[in-house]
Amino acid sequence: MKRPFLTVLLSLLSVFFLNAQVTLDYEVPKTYTIGGMTVEGCEFTTQNSVILHTGLAIGDDITIPGSEVSKAIKSLWEQKVFADIDIVVDNIVDDKIFLLIRVEERPRISSFSFKGINKSQADDLREKLRFIRSSMWTPEKERRARRIIKNYFMEKSYYSTRVNFNTVDDELLKSGVKIKILVDRGERIKIHEIKIEGNQDFSDKRLKSKMKALKEKKGWRLWARSKY
Repeated sequence: MKRPFLTVLLSLLSVFFLNAQVTLDYEVPKTYTIGGMTVEGCEFTTQNSVILHTGLAIGDDITIPGSEVSKAIKSLWEQKVFADIDIVVDNIVDDKIFLLIRVEERPRISSFSFKGINKSQADDLREKLRFIRSSMWTPEKERRARRIIKNYFMEKSYYSTRVNFNTVDDELLKSGVKIKILVDRGERIKIHEIKIEGNQDFSDKRLKSKMKALKEKKGWRLWARSKY
């Protein structure tokens, strides 16, 4: 996946050279009137919506090279629905320029499953994650899911839980992915005692009450507790 800042940086070059039949002089800026725009790669998003979010419109004047293309790409990235964006020159007729907007939409969740945990834990996490079929699978959604899963097991005294996500294309759903969530809880840890130093304004008891995930246990355990 291209990074947004990299795509914006390279957008001017891509506009000039990706269409071999179009001759443009990179060193001499020239103003054109947008004669038309087409979109490739849409599955769930409408072409009109893509064009609308570029901020460009037929009849607008655009300078090549100029900032309009990079602004249009930045505006599309801000929608957070695309994994890749490119804008190229499709054709030039006299003073009219025709643009081709190429997008790759983010994948959609087809199904998801867990590995490494039992059915009860998987059911609990399904309720917490609330993944919706056909909704977008984004980096933000992955980070949120990892945080929820780690917090869930931290409350059960697993403080070194590792979470990974494997995605596989679903041939039955266009742009769909099957997500397998791999969970390694690590060893369960019991905290014998919590010592607090330097507190002056609050009692130790009050501070400990705020540490919801950390609980002192009575007695010592000299072996790792079995996973359940």
